[in-house]
Amino acid sequence: MKICQILAFSLMLAIFCSSVIAGEVFCALDELPDKSPPTVLSDEEIDSYLTATFKRHENLKWFSAFMTQTKSGGIFKRPVVQSGELKVELPDHMLLDMSEDGVMIVADGKYFWIYDTDLDEVERYKAERWNTKGQAKAEAKNLDMAALLLGADVKTVEEMREFYNITATFNNGIVNYVLFPLKGEPAERYSKIEISLADDALLPLRTVMTAKPKAGDTQPPAVVEYLLTAFGSNLSGLPPFEKTAFIFPLTEDIEVHDMDPDGGETIVPYETVKKELAEQAAACEENEPDNSVQERE
Repeated sequence: MKICQILAFSLMLAIFCSSVIAGEVFCALDELPDKSPPTVLSDEEIDSYLTATFKRHENLKWFSAFMTQTKSGGIFKRPVVQSGELKVELPDHMLLDMSEDGVMIVADGKYFWIYDTDLDEVERYKAERWNTKGQAKAEAKNLDMAALLLGADVKTVEEMREFYNITATFNNGIVNYVLFPLKGEPAERYSKIEISLADDALLPLRTVMTAKPKAGDTQPPAVVEYLLTAFGSNLSGLPPFEKTAFIFPLTEDIEVHDMDPDGGETIVPYETVKKELAEQAAACEENEPDNSVQERE
């Protein structure tokens, strides 16, 4: 499995997971009315919407959602659809279970596990905690933006405008943002990022990532679309997850590959990884607090 398969989703969450999503909207995008022409927003209006959104998410600690991604263009001869449940506990735990469609991603605070269920192989990347600027650090160069999934901490309009030129329109309660990357890895990979967000909620209803064309490309650029439907968050009364929910579900048939910063890899014996996970589970049971929202908040 190639890490680029999860790249677009990771970048989307890097922008919005720890900055925007809280999960209070439950309608699908195609159910929304579309009877009036969109209104082009000024920079001041965009800044106002973004500031209000950031303000609403300040106490976000965990959330759960259903995610569907559709990949087309580029190397994809026909659209590829994957979907599954997403659980995130900030700052460093995540489970994205798309195992029925071939992929599972787990972040347990120490490693990112990228599991190809068809091959029964998992790539394991060491991940450091995040620096004071909220930018993720990871030892593995090939991890792409996956390390940013939990580490992004964009909390001001100024920070967003440093990396993106932003335009937006408003239509029937939905703000449709278009982000044009200005620098950094997003600018190297994407020509634009489109995000539809209800102005009175915190869940991106739809995100579309368009890859930056490479010199000599004769095929259309790759496009990845994401639809998210929230199940809830700590802000809406969702109880906290058990820590064991973020332990990779290893079986003897799964081959574990430790990925190093230079792109190499080492196959780790099953018994070694099994012991590590057993110790991790024991630590979770020892440190698990009472299952109450009040104590976790």
